[in-house]
Amino acid sequence: EITRVWKQNQLTPHVLFFDIAWPEDMLKGIQKANFAKPGPAMFLTAESGLSILNLIPRSRLENAQLLLEKETRERSAFPAYTEAKKQNKLPHLPPTSWADCTSALTTYYLFLHMLFSNNNAHVRGVCLVRNQLVNMAKIRDTMDELFFGHLIWAIIEDMAKHFNEPLVMMDFQDPCRTIIWPRSNLDDLARELAMQRPIRQLTFPIEWTVALMRLKPEPQQYGGGYSQREYRMERH
Repeated sequence: EITRVWKQNQLTPHVLFFDIAWPEDMLKGIQKANFAKPGPAMFLTAESGLSILNLIPRSRLENAQLLLEKETRERSAFPAYTEAKKQNKLPHLPPTSWADCTSALTTYYLFLHMLFSNNNAHVRGVCLVRNQLVNMAKIRDTMDELFFGHLIWAIIEDMAKHFNEPLVMMDFQDPCRTIIWPRSNLDDLARELAMQRPIRQLTFPIEWTVALMRLKPEPQQYGGGYSQREYRMERH
């Protein structure tokens, strides 16, 4: 049923989004209302629940890197067991371009809206961030892979926090009790983007940092971007 409803989005003109592969674990989580792993977002749980990573394909550069790593392992005469296991569970990286990131956020928003409508703080926050990123199209050349990585990680962190803030029966039984619905900080993230401030998440996975730096083209081939040591958005 959920895949049938999703196909209706394909009838919407002039909206670019990814076709969802529908991971089995994600569908089971939706059926059981398990939208996020308990606790804060971590690298090992980044693809769990309603993570935006479940909705986007691997990039061309990422696939090339994965192929190179696979060939390296195959050339090893006696690969370690842990290395062999990694081949079946390689980390899914965030989008690495403005176009892919906006498409990912559009896909994520349409997906969440299908499940919750706009009566959800996280859904509304995703929409704000997505719209702000679209408005920044003219300065997209000042954004690099780490910028998009930190942006997507902020979305994942907010998802984990939001869906781990459940209500209890007492919230509804006491008429004098003010119900505090699960919250979202994505409106703050949208404002940070609007003011062109750096987006830095303290819990950003080191695995993503290493992998994204491997994907980063040589400086002479890269058409503008943030400084590797301290990236920032240039005001125009």
